[in-house]
Amino acid sequence: MSISKALINLDWLEMYFIGKITPIEEDLSDGTINDHYQINQHFQLNRSYENKHPSFDLCYHIIIGKQKVGYLFYRSNGKYRFANADTIQVRIDNHILYQTGLSSMLYNIQQSLNITFHSYYRIDIAIDGYNIIKRHNVLSQSKEYRRKRSIRVNGIYDENTKAHTSFVLGASKSDKTISIYPKQQQIIDVQKHYIGDYWKRNGLTIRKNDTIDRVEIRLSRKLLQHFTAIFEELEIPIFLASIFKTNANDILEFVEIANHKHREHLINWESFGKLTIKKPKTTIKQETNTRYKPIIKQLFLEILKQAKQDENNEINQCHLDTLAHFAFNYGLCNWVTKTIAKWGKEFQKTLL
Repeated sequence: MSISKALINLDWLEMYFIGKITPIEEDLSDGTINDHYQINQHFQLNRSYENKHPSFDLCYHIIIGKQKVGYLFYRSNGKYRFANADTIQVRIDNHILYQTGLSSMLYNIQQSLNITFHSYYRIDIAIDGYNIIKRHNVLSQSKEYRRKRSIRVNGIYDENTKAHTSFVLGASKSDKTISIYPKQQQIIDVQKHYIGDYWKRNGLTIRKNDTIDRVEIRLSRKLLQHFTAIFEELEIPIFLASIFKTNANDILEFVEIANHKHREHLINWESFGKLTIKKPKTTIKQETNTRYKPIIKQLFLEILKQAKQDENNEINQCHLDTLAHFAFNYGLCNWVTKTIAKWGKEFQKTLL
């Protein structure tokens, strides 16, 4: 039996446009550049210095209304040979993909800036469902079935259960890569609560004896070059499922060795034809907690150093209180619990 209850959604969207943005070009011709451009009443570009791109000199936050929806990379620096010198790259923020109105927003970007869609650079499509990893383990370890297409399989292997806890199917640098991994705890660890809300709205609720896993396909520019600029299609579950199936079904399908006509699919593709996705009008991007992980690790190492040197316990208590503050306030308690033993081993190696 294939995975029956599942949701599908875009999880990464990056594209190329062609054109010149008039107010920026006017400033560049005068040898100046501004950090803010009010394109119209509801559309603005704000300079970003934190998210640089190796192929472009300028990066701007795209802000529609009061919401930051993504990044715009502008003015090719020649490090990558684009077919058109006026290439612009646009990357949509992840949380925006989990709210309504994606297509109208993309048309808004195109029309407000007076630029033309060229092609998609990268699209990730995610399918979330119950016990996908368990199901894949059963099929891949079966002596009765074999994968329809041989492919490199990497992942995290649990020696105790003799099963994988995650998979990467295909080479990381290939035109497409499929990942299968547990998603339930991750959305807590990385503060993506809008995905949890998306699940809840669509009936994929956390259950005691099941896990919510994700199978995700990443498609590169080469495989996307013939896609049209009909942005409405990106919001249709059956369209996303057809793209996913076309590029991944031979990898996620298993053939019975004794009877090749009998096949088992990891995903129930037919279910997406009847699927209606419910999304909120707006989503909130939680502040990323990644920046606090190095701080917490360094505080823990300082605690170990103080203990080793048998120095002032008050300093250690201060470090411990600060560590606890960061871990609790930024939702990193589970991450610390999982990682702390590794830090201890690393510290012991420095003493040898």
